[in-house]
Order: sequence, then structure tokens, then C-alpha cells
Amino acid sequence: MNQIQSNPIIYEPMFDPETNRYKDESPFQKREKGIVYACSCRHRNDLFSTMTAYKNHTKNKYHTSYISEYGKIVNEEYGKVKKENDILKKENAIQGGNFEKLNAQKDRDIDILTNNLIKMTLRKNYYKNKNVEVEEMF
Repeated sequence: MNQIQSNPIIYEPMFDPETNRYKDESPFQKREKGIVYACSCRHRNDLFSTMTAYKNHTKNKYHTSYISEYGKIVNEEYGKVKKENDILKKENAIQGGNFEKLNAQKDRDIDILTNNLIKMTLRKNYYKNKNVEVEEMF
């Protein structure tokens, strides 16, 4: 006895390069059961788990309209994702540039502080040595 899975697989039509369109292609083998597919042609998930249910589903007017418009939908989604990706790349470049600037500023600050520390140490040693010479005089 086959168990039906709880999470359906999203059905997507196949692209036909010869006609440059999307078409339905059955995800089932003959007499195969148990795998549940969901089609979002009606903006809700229509479920089917057999070849017969799949064939009946693909004949309804919502699905046939969805298939004829599927290429446009995919291209629109691709365009949106591509624009978002370009924006994220630009933001990443800006952030990377800011990081480089901040890193360079940090290096300059470390150099300045190191130089100040060296100068202060030299002054401290100078005055320490002078104090010793003054004490020896008395």
C-alpha cells in the first residue's frame, strides 16, 4: 500500500524549445500513485496524485489559460528577481567600499596612536633620566 506524502511537489510546466512555449507534461508514470503535486493555476494549490486527476486538471479553463500565460509570468518573475539582485549587488559594492574606507581609517588611526605612544615613551624616558641626574647632584 502506497502512502501519500504530506508536502506536495509544486507542478511546473515544461518549456518546449521548438515552439518556444511552455506545455503540460505529465509528472506521472502509468498507474503511479502516492506522489502529490500542487498546481498554482488558480492562485491556490489544486492537488492531484494520479494520472487521471492530472489529466482532468489540465483540461480546465483556468489551467489552460495559466499555461498559455506561464512564459510571461516566468519572465516577469525573472525580471523582478534580476532587478532585486542588481540592487543587492550595488548595495554590497557600496558596503564593501565603506568597509575598505573604514579599514583604511582604522589603520591610519593605529599608526597615529602608535607614533604618539612612541613619542610619549621617549619623553617619559628623557624626563626620567633627567630626574636621575638632578638627584645625583644633591
